[in-house]
Amino acid sequence: MSFYDSVTAKQEEAALFGGHPWLLQPGYWALRVYRFGRYTLQVRGIRGKFLHALSFVLYSVVRLVTGIDIPRTVEIGPRLMIHHFGGIIVHPQARIGADCVLRHGVTIGERREGGGVPVVGDSVTFGAYTQVFGPIRVGSGATLAAMAVVVDDVEPGVTVIGAPRGLWACEMPRVSVIMPAWNAERTITTALRSTLSAMPSDAEVLVYDDASTDGTRRVVERFAERSRRVSLIEGTTNVGAGEARNRLLDRSDSEFVAAMDADDVCLPNRFLGYRRQVSDADIVFAPIARFGQTWRVHFPRPASLSPAAMPLALLALNPVPQSTMIARRDSLDGAATYRPGHAEDYELWMRLAASGVRISFSSVPTVAYRHHPEQATSQPGYGGQVRDNRDLAASYVALAESVLGVDVSDTSTDQLRARLERRIDDVTSRRDRRHLRRLVRSPWSFPLRTTRGASSQESDRQ
Repeated sequence: MSFYDSVTAKQEEAALFGGHPWLLQPGYWALRVYRFGRYTLQVRGIRGKFLHALSFVLYSVVRLVTGIDIPRTVEIGPRLMIHHFGGIIVHPQARIGADCVLRHGVTIGERREGGGVPVVGDSVTFGAYTQVFGPIRVGSGATLAAMAVVVDDVEPGVTVIGAPRGLWACEMPRVSVIMPAWNAERTITTALRSTLSAMPSDAEVLVYDDASTDGTRRVVERFAERSRRVSLIEGTTNVGAGEARNRLLDRSDSEFVAAMDADDVCLPNRFLGYRRQVSDADIVFAPIARFGQTWRVHFPRPASLSPAAMPLALLALNPVPQSTMIARRDSLDGAATYRPGHAEDYELWMRLAASGVRISFSSVPTVAYRHHPEQATSQPGYGGQVRDNRDLAASYVALAESVLGVDVSDTSTDQLRARLERRIDDVTSRRDRRHLRRLVRSPWSFPLRTTRGASSQESDRQ
């Protein structure tokens, strides 16, 4: 804000606060110091250093005397009105539009450190002790009633009263387990029970009911009634598992994200030591134990892969099961993480690997994978539908260019296999080399370039 704009804002806001605001309105003191601080951000040289120091002193005094903490880095439009005394805290990166009203006890900030802050539109009224948290948008003309707790986007002109259900847990979730579900009434009870039993206390489960036509929604609602750690998001039209996961990611705000399918079983060891694992990689996967209608379980051969080996493995096939994923949220690809099409998980892993995201694969199963006739990979023609996915093909080409420096569109499968095996010889880890060679020589390798298999074959079939 220029000096001229500061003067203009001062005159406009003085009219709002009425006569003698310096004597009667502590909010006016805080606002004047804030406007002065904004002006000092543009002043350079010796004069700038002096004004910066003066701004800090004034800010510290006003914060102590009035109990109003508005750092000069906050972006605030003109004609802000601050009623009453004290308890107002605004995050340094927050943005507040024009003609807004704040009252005592208002907090505008993060849900967790580094998790993003609110953007407030014009003419928004905050009631006393309103709390607004997280990377949300409050639409222009909204009214946030006294004591309201806001953690989701607010549409323009809407009045918000009270707090969302389940907010009063002791701490915000650090892990969000996302579970898309479509007509999963027969299996989702086991999936939810096993997940709740295995996950840490600072975790939540978010289920997206993808317009199911059976009793899936009722089953999840019963869990949500008994546990604040379970939330149901209802879809009105069927969007598919990939888009359902995108919507679940958008509705959560945790540091870590774990995937889970509604027809699988979470093993008790799944989350043991997960924070140590994600300190060495951005996304970690694990093998799956397989079972069918008889509950006879097949355990895979141990075949871990380091982040250095994973890009090579992804060129051979998709060795990582989607439902075992635990990822740092900031490592995922933002909006529209999962793209439309079959084998959207394989496409995402290749896209992330090509961009430098570190992906690892452990040797201990964390999920029991259920085989049944209704799953997508069991349907006739699935392999051909996978190879018709243009985004998948484009990500494969980009990864091959990044890792091998070749254009796979002009390379035969035998040439690609030979080139990949030569590159494997340069891998430092002996264990990685052994496991990579097993993948490359597997009968299911290179599914995008042959008529055999599908791209979502997991590693324990090799």
